[in-house]
Amino acid sequence: MAEVEKWAAFTHPDGKVRDLSFLDAHEALYVHSAEGKDDITYRFWVTYSFHCFAKGYDHQTQEEMAALMYSAGDKGNRPFCDTRYELARMHLRQMVQSLDKSRVIHAGYGSYAVLEMDLGNGEKQYYYIVFKAFRGIYAGTPENSVVPHCEH
Repeated sequence: MAEVEKWAAFTHPDGKVRDLSFLDAHEALYVHSAEGKDDITYRFWVTYSFHCFAKGYDHQTQEEMAALMYSAGDKGNRPFCDTRYELARMHLRQMVQSLDKSRVIHAGYGSYAVLEMDLGNGEKQYYYIVFKAFRGIYAGTPENSVVPHCEH
């Protein structure tokens, strides 16, 4: 599989290490229930891109971007973003694990979904998830499994 399955930690210029293991590839199971029919369980292999924790901004200087640069090998390089990192760390995996129970809005751009996220302080924010789904085989799954790729 060409996607990143295990993310290396990032040592921030502030000296603190940002653990990215919460974005390591994992399985998600979704159950489809319909009245009068047997439940169908779908197995997904979920990988995340570095868009979940990296983004360059126009207001950043070249030096700031260079200091924050995260390399994802052949996937490229992008500056680390604390805002995206914290949102993903606190919410993304839980949202992905509960997609079958969530109200998902199609964002209107091909393979985008939008989930409303509760920030815990009475505020809500929309979280856009870009995904790729394709049929394939992974680690002991049936051939008709769907393998999505999610990113923020």
